[in-house]
Amino acid sequence: MKQYNVTLTGLTPLLMHQDNLSFGEKIKAWQKDPANKELSTKGDDRSPAWTWMGYAYHDTRVLGIPSDNLMTCIREGATKVPSKGKATYKKQSQAGLAIDQQQWDLRVNGKTIDFKALWSGLMGENDFARHIDEVEAAGFELFIKRAKVNSNKHVRVRPMLRTWEASGSFTVFDDETSGLTLPVLTRIFEQAGAYCGLGDWRPSSPQSSGSFGKFTASLSAV
Repeated sequence: MKQYNVTLTGLTPLLMHQDNLSFGEKIKAWQKDPANKELSTKGDDRSPAWTWMGYAYHDTRVLGIPSDNLMTCIREGATKVPSKGKATYKKQSQAGLAIDQQQWDLRVNGKTIDFKALWSGLMGENDFARHIDEVEAAGFELFIKRAKVNSNKHVRVRPMLRTWEASGSFTVFDDETSGLTLPVLTRIFEQAGAYCGLGDWRPSSPQSSGSFGKFTASLSAV
């Protein structure tokens, strides 16, 4: 087995959109509560004001990129790197390596973002302006955009990091069998960063692709 350290450096802003089912139930319960009727606006992520917190990638401590997202990104990059014949490294990238951490912690200007503190201070707070201020003080921002859903206009709010860096490690089980050598891995990450990306509205998004989440990668053997 061989282990590699990786540092990802963002080329374009990172937009978060976690598919958080349990948090979605909290929002539904809030919207159905008669006490919140006057505060609720259908199709608007600003009501409740803390909706964005369910979209953030985190491990309850700090913001980060989950291992599942990283593996998807690696797979998408590996499909663009030729192997033998007409094959690519897609299968090897999923069976031949594993991310070593639950998430790779995100950093802005060299510092991690304390999500636990934001949760403690803002969860249940219905003043959206306060959310904007607290988030900006923490080093990122809330991206607010109108989006058409069927024939209706909705307001979407997503956590966004304009400048970002993430680092962690992964382990290759058998580079001779899989062919996942350092030059191949470097090429996979190059393709993933340039043409696939991470997060929402990335180049490889299946429904609504965009330019968010592109990066460069630096790999080194441990």
